[in-house]
Amino acid sequence: MPRTDGTVANASDCTDVEAASNPGELEICDGLDNDCDGLTDGQDDSLIDGFTFYADADGDGFGDAASPEIACNRPVGYVVSSADCDDGNAALSPDADETCDSLDDDCDGLVDDDDPDAELPTWYADSDGDGYGDPATYAAACSAPPAYVGNAADCDDSDPTSGSCGYPADCAEALALDSGAVSGTFAIDPDGDGVPTDVSCDMDSDGGGWTVLADEDYASAVCPAAWTFNST
Repeated sequence: MPRTDGTVANASDCTDVEAASNPGELEICDGLDNDCDGLTDGQDDSLIDGFTFYADADGDGFGDAASPEIACNRPVGYVVSSADCDDGNAALSPDADETCDSLDDDCDGLVDDDDPDAELPTWYADSDGDGYGDPATYAAACSAPPAYVGNAADCDDSDPTSGSCGYPADCAEALALDSGAVSGTFAIDPDGDGVPTDVSCDMDSDGGGWTVLADEDYASAVCPAAWTFNST
C-alpha cells in the first residue's frame, strides 16, 4: 500500500533537495548531476544540450574534425570550426592563400594549379626558342609549360634573332648605348622581365649615367644631401 510518511522504496536519488536530479532525468548544462551517474554537464557523455568543439593543436583558429569534444563551455585549446585540413601546420587553414608548394594551403581540397584561387607565376610563350617570351601570349602555372619562359622581353617571337626588346637595365647602360643621351626620362628594365619602368636619368653629373632616386631639395637637417643617385 502507498507510504504516508513521504518516503519511497527506491533509494537511488543522488540529492533529495533538487527535483531536477534523479536517475530518470537527462543530463543538461545546468551545473547539476541530472541523471545521478556521478558526472556533471560536459563530463557526462549522455549530455543532450552541449556544444561540439574541435581541438586546435596548431592555434590557427580552425579545429580538427577528427578531435571533437562536447561541452557546455569551450575548453582551452578548442574552437567551434572543424575546417582545418592539417592541425599540425598553422600555415594550412581556410584563411591561407594557395601557393605553389604541393600543399592544400587553403584547405579546399585543391592543390597548386588545380585551385582557381592559387597565386600562380606568369609564363610567356617563347615560340622562336631565343629565351625571350611574347608578352601577348602567357599562361599562369606553378611551373613553366613547354616552350614558355619567365620573361616577356621578346620584340618578335617569330624571329629568333630579334632577342630582347633591348631596354637598358639602368641609366648607366642607357648612356653606354647612346653616348649622346641627355638628362631626362628613360624606360629601364632592371629585372630583365621585358616590362620597363620610366625613371629620371641624370646624364650630366660626374660623367652621367645616374638613376635619380630622389630629387627633393630638403633642408639639410632633414636630408643630408639634396640629391641621391644610383649608377648601378
